[in-house]
Amino acid sequence: MIPSNEHTAFYFIIISQLAFSISNVLWKKPIQIIGVESTIFIRNFFTASAFGIWFLLSQKSITCSYSDFLWCVLICVVSYLGLYFFNRSNEKGDITIIVPIISLNGMVSTLLAFTLLGENVSFQRAIAMILAFAGVIVISFDFTSFSIKKLKNSTWIGFALLAMLFWGISFSFFGFANKTLGVEFFSFLLEGIIFILAGIQIFVIKKQKIFSLIGISSAILWTLALAVCGIVGVYCSNIGFYLVSISSVEYLGTIGFTFPIVMGYFYYKERISFQKWIGVGLVIMGLVVGKLS
Repeated sequence: MIPSNEHTAFYFIIISQLAFSISNVLWKKPIQIIGVESTIFIRNFFTASAFGIWFLLSQKSITCSYSDFLWCVLICVVSYLGLYFFNRSNEKGDITIIVPIISLNGMVSTLLAFTLLGENVSFQRAIAMILAFAGVIVISFDFTSFSIKKLKNSTWIGFALLAMLFWGISFSFFGFANKTLGVEFFSFLLEGIIFILAGIQIFVIKKQKIFSLIGISSAILWTLALAVCGIVGVYCSNIGFYLVSISSVEYLGTIGFTFPIVMGYFYYKERISFQKWIGVGLVIMGLVVGKLS
C-alpha cells in the first residue's frame, strides 16, 4: 500500500521531473530518423510491455465500473494527443522555445483542478503556488530575445500550444485514473493505448511498414533510452498523482525546472543570467512558503 502524504510524493515527483527533462531532449534525434509516429510506437512497445509485466507480477486486481474505465481510456487518448503534438512541434521546432510553452501545462492542470474538480487550498498555499509558477515562467522564457514576429509563421508553435493544452487537460484527471485503476494498471493502460494509437497512425492511416525501420540501430538505441526515461517518469509521476492532489503534484514539480540551472552553475561553471536566478529564487520561495502552510 502506497503511503499517502506529500513528503513521500515530493521525492517521486523530483525523480519523474528528472526523467522527463532528460527525455524532452532525447526525442528530437529519433523522430528525425524514423518520424514521430514510429518513434512513439517503438518507445511505447517497450514501456507498455514493462508496465504490463509489472502489473502481472503485482497480482493486483481491478475493480471499477465500466463507465469509469472508459473515462480512464479517454484520459489516455487525450494524453496521447499531448505527446503527439509535442513531437510534431519538436520535429522542426526549437526545443528551447517548445519546453517553456509545454511547461505551462502545469498551470492548466491546476486551474482545471480548482474550477472543475473542486480542489481547495489555503490562502498561504495559493500564494506559494503563485510564487512557484511565476518562477517557472521566469526560468523558462527568455524575454530579451522572445519575438512574436519571429514565431508567428511557425506552425510548430501551434503544435506546442496544443501539446500544452492536451497534457494540461489530461493531467488534471490523472489523480482520478490512478486512484480508480491503481498506479500499475493505469501506467500500463496509458502506455498501451499510446502504443495502439501510434500503430493505428502508422499502419492504418499512413499505411507505412515498421519492419524496415527496425534495422536502424541508432533510432532503436534512442528509443530505448526514451523508454527507460518513460518508465521511470510515468511510474513516479503516477505515484505522485496517487498520493496527493493534482495542484500539489504540479506545484511540487516546479522544483524540476531549477535542476538544469543549478547543475550548470555548480558542475559546468556556467554563467547564469540574473533572470534565471530570480526564477530559481521564486520557485524555492514558493516551496518554502507552501511547506509552512
